[in-house]
Amino acid sequence: MAKKTVYSCAYLRVDLTCPWVKWSNDPNVIREQWLTAARDMKKSIERHCDVESVTIEANTDDVCQFCGRDWTEDNTVYNGGCCNKDEQDYQESISFAAAQEGE
Repeated sequence: MAKKTVYSCAYLRVDLTCPWVKWSNDPNVIREQWLTAARDMKKSIERHCDVESVTIEANTDDVCQFCGRDWTEDNTVYNGGCCNKDEQDYQESISFAAAQEGE
């Protein structure tokens, strides 16, 4: 008997490009806007199509909390000085750690 491949399910992936999402420096605002757009699309699909289920999955990216640039370092608190605030925050954490050790 030979192996035979058959389809057991089909998936539809919809990649949202959301010009209506307002860019913000607050990642929580951005996340909520993307998820709201996805929920709206999900409701539309469920209303207009006979489907078994519609699920929402989201990708994440690691970025600097200060400037939003891609995270490039293994370090979780310092992104190599990608911006002045990243560098300043790192220097302050080093000073704080040194002060703690001196106590």
